[in-house]
Amino acid sequence: MLTDTIVLKYFQGKQYIPDIPNAPMRSQFRGFPLLKKCEGCTIDESICPTGALKTNPLSIDLGKCTLCGDCACEAIKFSNYYKLSSTDRDKLIITEDMTPEEFEKAAIRARKEIRKVFSKSLKLRQVSAAGCNGCEMELNACSNCNFDMGRFGIDFVASPRHADGIVVTGPISDNMAYALEDCYKHTPNPKIVILAGACSISGGVFQESKKLNREFLEKYPIDLYIPGCPVHPLTFINGDLDFITKKLDSFFEKQKPYIFCKKGCAKCCKNAEFPFSLIEIQYALYGYGQLPDDIKKITEDNLTKILEEKKKFKGEKFYYNCPFLVNDVCSIYKYRGIICRSFGLIYSVKDKNPQVPFCCFEGQNYSNVLDEKTKQLSSKKVKELGLETEPIAFNASYNALTATSFEETFNFSFGDKKPMIEWLEE
Repeated sequence: MLTDTIVLKYFQGKQYIPDIPNAPMRSQFRGFPLLKKCEGCTIDESICPTGALKTNPLSIDLGKCTLCGDCACEAIKFSNYYKLSSTDRDKLIITEDMTPEEFEKAAIRARKEIRKVFSKSLKLRQVSAAGCNGCEMELNACSNCNFDMGRFGIDFVASPRHADGIVVTGPISDNMAYALEDCYKHTPNPKIVILAGACSISGGVFQESKKLNREFLEKYPIDLYIPGCPVHPLTFINGDLDFITKKLDSFFEKQKPYIFCKKGCAKCCKNAEFPFSLIEIQYALYGYGQLPDDIKKITEDNLTKILEEKKKFKGEKFYYNCPFLVNDVCSIYKYRGIICRSFGLIYSVKDKNPQVPFCCFEGQNYSNVLDEKTKQLSSKKVKELGLETEPIAFNASYNALTATSFEETFNFSFGDKKPMIEWLEE
């Protein structure tokens, strides 16, 4: 029986999409519109069933667009780019010569309290407010074995009392208006509201109907707009991921003037214990599986040497160089653990001044604002350099991020924790 299961898994391969943010989309998919006005092109606004198309100036409102493709011509072409979500309703209006990269860069701006509370987990209650079941079926698909958004901590729940926010689909009919508001009120604060699909964002093809009651959208703030008709699972999952992962991006952007990590430095990768949790080592080993054979061979040789040294070691704590370090460069950089990502940052310790990384004293991170006498960061030097933001002590230490209270708060388990080498020798 076990043999049959192994054989079946071998032939079926991976059922899930391993890299959701970079997943390829089939060429037939109509996504981000590319607009370029051309001489002699005649564009008829009336061809659009929802009024999304405007010609003076040329633009398409993704909040109204059903992506039907009826307007496609030399001036209007639809790419297969599927990251269409935005936190700003106005940003959904695509103008002439706008690129997908420009749109994505400006589209997502998460509120401070949202970044703080929902940066690791998001539980959502979905409300079908007179939808056609198109978007609803696609949202169901987000949780199947193919897309598996649960691995990112994003799940749909059965009750608003268990939710961090609500996802609204459908144009919001008069019959569903009260139920929608009731669901919102019974969702604990702080909470978010996501509109998924053209119908929920603008009313879609039903926007002129007298049977709609969209007062909810005027009374309560909307945090995320996810276009589509219906919404594609990749659009929905990537929109949510972008929304809840802006916290670290924002943090590192503010710290850029103080970070001087050098390629090939690798001080953080040497002479340490490298505490890893179960989920982190699994992720690192997945990254190892993607390596070319020659790099795998080097990491295997590194591991063999470390294990031989460990057998001879008689002390309490065994320190070693990371086996994934190849020519002073991390071979699994994208899949590295929490300790690897936070080692060079200043961090906060209760009732003490912010602690600086050791490389600060070697002319690297934060060294430009280090007071040589006190061995602490100097606000005076920050002002002298004309920097707007002072260094921020981020509690990104391994112990803080994997603390039991953290896991309970975000309903997320890292599993057992121990030095990396102990995982690898198993």
